[in-house]
Amino acid sequence: MTLSNDFDTLHKQMRKPRKNLDGMACCSCAKGRFHLAKIDYKTKVFSYPVVVKNLWVELCDVCGETLTSWDAAKEIEAEIERVFPGYFIKVQHGKVQKRFRKQ
Repeated sequence: MTLSNDFDTLHKQMRKPRKNLDGMACCSCAKGRFHLAKIDYKTKVFSYPVVVKNLWVELCDVCGETLTSWDAAKEIEAEIERVFPGYFIKVQHGKVQKRFRKQ
């Protein structure tokens, strides 16, 4: 097992964040409060669904607004890169003219 494989394994076993926004007012609805929750985070890339399972996010108890930490954002990027290899390189260089096929 290489060092990068060890890092990937540890990264996928994301621990519960120590610092969080528990009890802070929601910035979207101003009625709810954020609490730490582990969810299956769903997003779309080129209209194709991408799901990151068991992701720690801040979740509003009223409107469902989600905020992600830096670690959670890296986890989302890693899943998008797994599903669409080279996606971030192509976006960075403005070469997103070719549509990806669903795998």
